[in-house]
Amino acid sequence: MIARNLLWKELKQAKANAVCLLRYSDKQRKKIWTCLSWPELDRLSAFYLLRLTTLEQWWFDHERGIMSDAELMLLIRLTRGAECKMFVRLNATVRHISEEEVEIIDRKVNNYLNSVYFTITAND
Repeated sequence: MIARNLLWKELKQAKANAVCLLRYSDKQRKKIWTCLSWPELDRLSAFYLLRLTTLEQWWFDHERGIMSDAELMLLIRLTRGAECKMFVRLNATVRHISEEEVEIIDRKVNNYLNSVYFTITAND
């Protein structure tokens, strides 16, 4: 259960970071035609979308018994270093997110996770 809860937190954070980057970069692209941080925003978005896909695969493998708790914990630990480095870059690139925007991101993330994971796990 500990591994599953840890994976859940990682999934939620990865999805929140991906949504945040997409919303932030969309707003920046509408404001300014040339932006030095666009390539960095694109790299960060690609990283978090790939991380989200990977975490989702681990979730499904763990739920179906293909991956043990120990294997899941090890994979999370092994990939957390890269995620921490990218999170530092995210914070340096995305300078401000309003409270209203945080609420929108939280709502989108919760809606996504509840629709995908609770639907799937409820049918298993």
